[in-house]
Amino acid sequence: MNHKLLVFKKHNIVSLFILALTSFYCILPLVIHTGLPYSHDIVFHIFQAEQFNQALHNGFLYPQWILDSNNGYGSPSFVFYSPLSYYVVSIIKMLTPSITIAMIIAIWFSFFFSGITMFIAIDNIFGGARSLLPAILYQIFPFHLWDLYLRGTFAEIFAFGWFPLIIFFVFKVTSSKNNNAIIGLSFSYAGLVLTHLVSSFIFSFVLGFYLIYNYFSSSDKKSILRSLFSLIIGLGMSALYFIPVIFERKYVQIERIINCPIGNYKKNFLFIWDKTQIVLQSFYIPMHIGVVLEVMVFLSVVLLIRKNKQLLLNRPMLHFFTFLFLFALLVTTPLSRPIWDLIPGFPFLQFPWRWVSIMELSLCLLIGAILSVKDFPSIRPTYLKRVFIYLLLTSSLISFITISKSKIMPEGFINKALNPENIRKVVDPPLEYTPVWAKNIDKIMSEVNNQKISVISGFATTRIAEWKSEKRVIIIKAPTAVLLRISTFYYPGWSAEINGKRAEISVEKDSGAMLIDIPEGSHVLELKFIDTPLRYYSKLISLSSCFVIFLLSLFPIRPKIHSFFKKITHE
Repeated sequence: MNHKLLVFKKHNIVSLFILALTSFYCILPLVIHTGLPYSHDIVFHIFQAEQFNQALHNGFLYPQWILDSNNGYGSPSFVFYSPLSYYVVSIIKMLTPSITIAMIIAIWFSFFFSGITMFIAIDNIFGGARSLLPAILYQIFPFHLWDLYLRGTFAEIFAFGWFPLIIFFVFKVTSSKNNNAIIGLSFSYAGLVLTHLVSSFIFSFVLGFYLIYNYFSSSDKKSILRSLFSLIIGLGMSALYFIPVIFERKYVQIERIINCPIGNYKKNFLFIWDKTQIVLQSFYIPMHIGVVLEVMVFLSVVLLIRKNKQLLLNRPMLHFFTFLFLFALLVTTPLSRPIWDLIPGFPFLQFPWRWVSIMELSLCLLIGAILSVKDFPSIRPTYLKRVFIYLLLTSSLISFITISKSKIMPEGFINKALNPENIRKVVDPPLEYTPVWAKNIDKIMSEVNNQKISVISGFATTRIAEWKSEKRVIIIKAPTAVLLRISTFYYPGWSAEINGKRAEISVEKDSGAMLIDIPEGSHVLELKFIDTPLRYYSKLISLSSCFVIFLLSLFPIRPKIHSFFKKITHE
């Protein structure tokens, strides 16, 4: 028994080491050039990561306001952007002064994390000693790399790691009555929501499909209740983030997401060709090639399964992953237009090809099911296995080309771009998260010497004692009553105190800047971005959900208790 345990540990240690190396391979150009890819959104994410880290250093444990966005007027973007990937960067940055190096390490970790979780999922669901190959494929499949090298979607590449882990824990919850599985599923689902909201929205449909599938395929109907309970607790743990996102959208210009031509889902289906695809052809051409290749790999896998029913059809969840791949493929095409028109929230996904990540997830799990067969060499026909292998090699070649042909932004350029004087020239703020009171955003962005404080009427001298992301302290000497303009967008949560007494905040028309009446005399004006009642109670829900998890870890449900409840329900 000890010998088997030793072999098991060696097998896993070697696998982890190989996954670490393939993760390094995925980011090799970043390491060689000490930079980050020239990609669609990467500069924006570098800026956000730096601002998030700065807010943490200023003492704000859960940052909500971006200090230097919108030409210094700030932004509530952190109310709407999932924070977990930025926490990872901030933790790493404790070890290095370079934001670029911190992000490179974080990106490496995201690929390593995705490989580990896929390895765990396949090893536990299907068993066998061949879980490593599909885990590596999951790391290097084209869309995963395009998210980094072409799209620059920093948070989304972290989401890849949560998908297999959630699949694993859902499988464990529905196949056992272990509290650890319930706790793991709750943490994993909360982790996904706090990492990338769009990915969690997409994956919630995947989970819904699986629960329906499990209801009809499993004899243990109560496993669905355990899964739902776990997912609800996971949502509760992430409530501090997603509840304000839902209910505070009315305070920002969220409609810009779907009104923006490039973000209109109707123009972003695969297998159409119009102006959007022509403008972004450097992305869309390889995307189509990669998707066609993955469909061919999928077809070869399905044929292998059908030709070897005796060996493969007893594999768990094969039908589900086959359906999931086909559904994910469908919703990337114009054939799914009625689905996008019908389901609330789908238009805010913007890009139907986001579902390619679910295609790659399903494909890797199906490949894992085939490779996990102990008598894999006996799988026939041989020519079909060869086709399958050649297609995988071709897909890997596309990934190699993506990595080798990538253009890297050097650290010097990144540091220069993060200079406050250059930020507005380099970083395009997400206008969809601009407060609704800011009507003339173009004028604000064109201001050259933006004064943080200005006197609109009356006379006063002002001195800034403190100017942090969620706190401003201003010393004022006013011979007469004055009206002060604070060059910070108003947003619910900003509060003002004059000499410790609450003061009213009004909003300047069109600009959305805060206006405050200051009486005659010497005063200390303090502005703070505090929790609204909604944010406060959202945090209480998260805290309560964490307490439930704590109780579950202390008091595991024992078999006798299960039998007792089973007896009651049958009576």
